[in-house]
This record gives sequence, C-alpha cells and structure tokens, in this order.
Amino acid sequence: MQAFVAGKRSIQKAALVRVVDGKSEMALCATDRMKPGADIGDYFASYLHVKRTRSDDELNREVVNVLRNILTERKEDLLERDVARAFKHAQAHLHDRTVVNEESIRDALLAAAGNPEDEKTIGRFDQSLRRKLKSSKLGGLSFAPNRKILKKPGLRQLRTTEGVLIVYPDDASAATVSRERVNGSGEVITIHTKKVTDDRIVPENARLSAR
Repeated sequence: MQAFVAGKRSIQKAALVRVVDGKSEMALCATDRMKPGADIGDYFASYLHVKRTRSDDELNREVVNVLRNILTERKEDLLERDVARAFKHAQAHLHDRTVVNEESIRDALLAAAGNPEDEKTIGRFDQSLRRKLKSSKLGGLSFAPNRKILKKPGLRQLRTTEGVLIVYPDDASAATVSRERVNGSGEVITIHTKKVTDDRIVPENARLSAR
C-alpha cells in the first residue's frame, strides 16, 4: 500500500500476498531487481518464515519434462523430425545459461528447432510453451540451472586409420556432420561449417596427449 521511499527504483526486494475477504492466501510471490529468483526465494524464506513449494532441483526436472513434451509435440517442425537430437540441443542451451526462465526456455526450444524464421512455426512453439508452462506451474519463475540435470551432450571422437582425428558435439545434426558408408568398411565424413575458426599445425606430442 505504501513504500518506505518515494522512488520506485529504490525498492529492490518485494513480496506480494493475495488477500481475499480480509484473509491472506498461503501463496506468496517475491521479486528482486538485483538478484535472480533462487537467491530472493531463500531470502524471503527466512525473513517471512515461508518455504518454497519446489526446490531448484525439482524445477529443473520439470523443465526437462517441458522440453521433451514440447519437442515431441512439435516434431513436425524439427530438423529431420529428430526429437532426440533437438532435446539434447535444448538441454545444452539451458546448461550454459545463468538463469532459467520463460525467455531462456523459449530460446532453447527455438535453437533446438534450428532457429526457424517462419512466424507460423515460431507461433506454434510459443503456443505449446505457454500451455506447458501453465500446466507445470513454471510461468513467471526464474531459478538457477542444475547442470547435472540439464545435461550437456558429450563430444564424439573419431580416429581413422589414416591418423585423422575428428571431435564434434554428439548432438550435431546431419546438416553439420554426415557419415556415409562406402566400400564395406570405409566411410565418407562430411563437415559443413559457416567458418573455420582454428586452422594450425600442432606438435605430434599434442596429438598423442589427446589419445
């Protein structure tokens, strides 16, 4: 009803409680302009003697379910209709973020779908996301990513009899790395890239250390 200071931007922490017929409801919403959701939740837990209904680990697991369900639902909009590859890519995207929220989840889904430019495709992802966030009660929440839950795909390493060493992300699509069997045991490995960022001669001992 009334702030301690006149300037709204001076208010860093705020907690909102819904009051109906003179009685406050059990749910509480908290925000902080300077800190992410995880920190502010712990602050108000001790300050107002409340507790969170779900831990960060539980929220991270729920995000994993949301990603899997949406990508399965929107399979027709994925590159090569590959749900497994898109799911790995979406998890890797959130793995590297500092905070998980609606915006970062949306970015992860679109990145997993190859960053489509078609407005109708984007609209279908947005529609699915809004519905899943509401049903999973993740709307409006922000929390730290658990990198043991939001796993980043490992690296696949290939070594040929000719001494060629290739290392690439395990979630790379066929549009980036393709392998074609030829002459029984042989293979043609094709790498499509927008730009080569490192092209140099390395000492033999450096190659041996990678084995």
